[in-house]
Amino acid sequence: QFPRSLWRDTPAAYGQDIKATRLALDGVRNGHYEALPDIFRKQFYIICISHCEGPDHLERMDLCVRLNEDFRTIARDDQQGMVERGMAQSNRVRGIIERFGRHPHRNPILGRISTPDEQAYIDTGDFPHVNLPE
Repeated sequence: QFPRSLWRDTPAAYGQDIKATRLALDGVRNGHYEALPDIFRKQFYIICISHCEGPDHLERMDLCVRLNEDFRTIARDDQQGMVERGMAQSNRVRGIIERFGRHPHRNPILGRISTPDEQAYIDTGDFPHVNLPE
């Protein structure tokens, strides 16, 4: 997340995605993720895994959805609302990746040509990462 803040609205904001995703996936595989004491720390892994575009993005989004679903059983009662919002967010992002194969809102920043369907989506301005919790 630091590169996204440091280099917001530039291609460099996404420059560390592959490395961060690789580290997060390694942590899930080697047990580091599971050893984390709370859902807040685990969420950082999920964020890295979900943000990186690539050919395996939909598969990784399926993993993110499963990891978020696991929070339902480990979260305290007062955290369940947050867990449900996280689930909704993961499912929404998964749908975007299933539909487009990438995050279309990044197209202008990355100099990519948008398809007509992507442009219609971009024109709505309704992106998961800009929605504030209720």
